[in-house]
Amino acid sequence: MVLHQRIKSENYYILVKILQNSSMEIELEELTLRHFITLALSQSFGIFGSAISVDIIHRDASLLYLRCHINDSEKLLLALGSYIREPEQVRFQVLHASNFLFKIGPKPISFY
Repeated sequence: MVLHQRIKSENYYILVKILQNSSMEIELEELTLRHFITLALSQSFGIFGSAISVDIIHRDASLLYLRCHINDSEKLLLALGSYIREPEQVRFQVLHASNFLFKIGPKPISFY
């Protein structure tokens, strides 16, 4: 008889800050950010890296809440940490990462 069962999430959640050069600060759309994330994965891990599924689950000004499969989390963290988009001077800073969404935010997320 099992008295307790450990909860294990298959997703990994990452809180990322978007950093831009102050002289060239432009408004980045969600599609552009998705493209930059795919480029970061492709640059670090080639064509197989670009196939990693990453969801932007929330955006709050310069903060992004990302979700990926737990098996791909290390690759995503490495790719985001080493990526710099040269013409636009855009880079990502990983602030926090966790198996559970409620642990990563600086404040509670309101999706409504």
